[in-house]
Amino acid sequence: MAGPADAARERARALVKLGRYPEAAAAARDGLASTPDDPGLILLLAVALCESGHAPEALPVARQAVQMRPGDARAHRTLGWVTYKLGRHGEAADQLAHALTLDPHDPESHIMRAEACIKQAQRIRLKTRRRSGLIGEAEQHAAEAVRLEPASAGGYLVHGKASLASGNGTAAAAWAQQALSVEPDHPVGHQVLGLAAQLRGDTRTAADHYLQAGKLNPRSDSSMKMLRSLRAAGPVSGIGLFIVIRLALASGGMGGGVVMAVLIGVTLVGLGLYRFVWPGWQARRSMSDEARRALARDRELRAGGSRFRPRPPGRR
Repeated sequence: MAGPADAARERARALVKLGRYPEAAAAARDGLASTPDDPGLILLLAVALCESGHAPEALPVARQAVQMRPGDARAHRTLGWVTYKLGRHGEAADQLAHALTLDPHDPESHIMRAEACIKQAQRIRLKTRRRSGLIGEAEQHAAEAVRLEPASAGGYLVHGKASLASGNGTAAAAWAQQALSVEPDHPVGHQVLGLAAQLRGDTRTAADHYLQAGKLNPRSDSSMKMLRSLRAAGPVSGIGLFIVIRLALASGGMGGGVVMAVLIGVTLVGLGLYRFVWPGWQARRSMSDEARRALARDRELRAGGSRFRPRPPGRR
């Protein structure tokens, strides 16, 4: 006969699979109230806390799971992913590598280590050997994840993210399409397609994919953030801007100090508008009506939230 800890474990596990992480954390805590040393419940609590946006709280729980089961690959994988969520990507990659030594056939560990490698590569702005090596390593883990679990979207998606990190939007879009062919409702597939469209300057298509991703996963605001930050590429290159500035300075010099000051002021204002206003305006102008309406609703919600945010007790 199943005891309270078994029932709580099954409920927490089912809620994690459904993506209902706050409820999963509550179920795991209920079970731990009567069985505080249950390693399965501790591990599920760490996962639920991490995925519900409470990685700092999940870290000591994940460490406890590793201490209780030092030879369990899932425990090390969870600790690695919590560390990744905290932004410590190099440390996370090392922990996930250890998880793979315990279970080299776990596709999730391969996917997570690929994600950690990509994040490290993205921090290296120049195309160095180190950056290329990290992207190549991510692609190897993605390929192994696809081999181990070809009917899951995860390996294809991390392949797409690696392609984006290397600037290959065409390959990224192809991998995202493969992911959506096995899991048609995967929101990250549409996010990758949106990022690939951005690389080729197609802001309208990018906005539509971000909008679709948001519909598929309304609990997450990452797709709306992508839509909100969408900006069009400017038609004038950096060299063109340099020429404009030099012409303004030369013209001002010929006209005297006052003329130079006026021209420099006008040029700086124009460059500011070009840099900070024009890209967003142009991107929104190219979007579909549905995407523009979604942005308008988002602005209203954010404005309403900031306007009517309750004051903390004791403050007047």
